[in-house]
Amino acid sequence: MDVKKMITKYSKLAYDRHLVGAAGGNVSMRDGNRIYITSGGVALRDMTPEDVIVMDISGNILDNSSDRKPSKETSMHLAIYKAKPEITSIIHAHPVYSTSYAVNKMELPILTASARLKLIRTPLVGYAPPGSKQLAMLVEQCVRNLPPEICVVLLESHGILSFSNHMDDCFNNAELAEETAKIASISNHVSQRLFQGRIVDLSCELSNGTMTYPGDPKVSIDRVLGMPEAIINVSSISTGSHSGTHVDAPLHVLENGADIAEMPLERFVGQAVTLSIPKVKNEVITKSDLESHSFDRGCILLISTGWEEHLGKKEYFENFPYVSTEAAEYLVERGIRALGLDIPSMDIAGGDFSSHKVLLSAGIPLIEALINTKSIVGKSVIFFAFPMRIRGGDGSPVRALAIDTTP
Repeated sequence: MDVKKMITKYSKLAYDRHLVGAAGGNVSMRDGNRIYITSGGVALRDMTPEDVIVMDISGNILDNSSDRKPSKETSMHLAIYKAKPEITSIIHAHPVYSTSYAVNKMELPILTASARLKLIRTPLVGYAPPGSKQLAMLVEQCVRNLPPEICVVLLESHGILSFSNHMDDCFNNAELAEETAKIASISNHVSQRLFQGRIVDLSCELSNGTMTYPGDPKVSIDRVLGMPEAIINVSSISTGSHSGTHVDAPLHVLENGADIAEMPLERFVGQAVTLSIPKVKNEVITKSDLESHSFDRGCILLISTGWEEHLGKKEYFENFPYVSTEAAEYLVERGIRALGLDIPSMDIAGGDFSSHKVLLSAGIPLIEALINTKSIVGKSVIFFAFPMRIRGGDGSPVRALAIDTTP
């Protein structure tokens, strides 16, 4: 099909399927070194082949029979084509349900089998004014680092972007994103499950007697103002960044890694799967152990080894189970959102932190020293483990919990 006619066809379909309204949205395609994009000021429902403008990858106009201006989001489209040369089709739309999640700074809940298979997750691009160079830059930074299977992103307070190497897939994924958002909104799935669920505390208690990893700072909690001498109680708390139940940031093992304040908050909350993989001292969690279980891409994976039974004893920090480098690489391939364990460290004691480096290089946070994991094995849970916002922090204690939403 002629490229201009194809863009016209899918522009009208976008309007007919309620992905856009009024004069919103834009569609483009790449054919070799030529970029075809809808013109601005024309509703997609009224788009004609004459309203499609042709330019080169630098934005220089090659064909404009309508004398109209290109879409104001042209720089955003060009940024994607430059970042991902394999992309040939882009749809930017403002569907109601998907945009409502973008307004609330939330990724779409991936609830259906189709969404898990085709969308996997929908990263959120931070806000910048529509049509601005800043927005184009933010989109380019996001898209450039995405794995090839991610095909839809949300634009905060704006809409969605779908991109693919086929226009059919591009449109179908945009529709699927809106269908997914609609299902989540109508069922009120997330809210209902949160309010009805049983809260399970997965966090160690911190106190002056809390044992810490050998070589780490001790926990010290001292009262500096106290009743009845003072009218309030105020304490001084000193602790290492990896005391008790904690999360590791990339900076923990990577010289130029992201600090804990830079890590996206959506990495620390989400649907979790808890695997029972019993291990004893010095025993390794292998790729084979993981392959024998089922878990979805985009989930938070929790592993219960049973080692938490040693918590509070000297042996807790000695000869604990650990995760092999091959297993860590497998988890990166599977695209998990975060990894939580009931052991004090995912690498062998005295090792080179190779498994840490594999996951943290991929931006996957590690939550270590969880407790009560046995109680949620096989349960449907939503997991939370938010760190403190510490600029320059290589980790942070967390209050980890799971909301058990099992019917």
